[in-house]
Amino acid sequence: MLDEPEKGVGCAVDTGFRYAIERGATLLARTDADCLPYPGWTAAARAALLRGAGLVCGRIDARRDEHGPLGRAAFRALVRIAAFFGRIRPAHHRRHGYLAPYRMHAGNNMAVTAALYEAVGGMPRRPSPTDRLFLNRVRRHTTAIVHARDMVVENSTRRLSAYGLVGTARWYLDKGPGRHGEDPR
Repeated sequence: MLDEPEKGVGCAVDTGFRYAIERGATLLARTDADCLPYPGWTAAARAALLRGAGLVCGRIDARRDEHGPLGRAAFRALVRIAAFFGRIRPAHHRRHGYLAPYRMHAGNNMAVTAALYEAVGGMPRRPSPTDRLFLNRVRRHTTAIVHARDMVVENSTRRLSAYGLVGTARWYLDKGPGRHGEDPR
């Protein structure tokens, strides 16, 4: 059993990835415990990495077992808004030392080579959100970032239930959970 004494997704990911690397792993993939990968997820991640990607992220859909059509539509809208905001956010422009343009990549659907993971210093060891920080580390190091549409996970929509639409948007824009706690479970 692997033990991580520090709280936060970043700490858990970093400890798990480094544990795998120490034991010879050269390709790493991750999703969250509350996500459901589609069949073929691992094969899609592996194929993209073997074609030369350093970091590959896939598509996220809302879990079908948590909300009805309206909740899933709200989730899709949030993802699109966040992706658009990320592209126009001044802090993400190339003039800040980035080699690749910003494109939203969710950490809950990600694969990376062990060499690139170590070269950028790994996942930030902090509580969520860590995905954007990690992506920006990678963007400062390489252009070998791809999006694989066939690498799909169904993402939990628990934040929508716990925080509502505005609170969830705040969370993903790094404005914190507002009056809500960090963990929406």
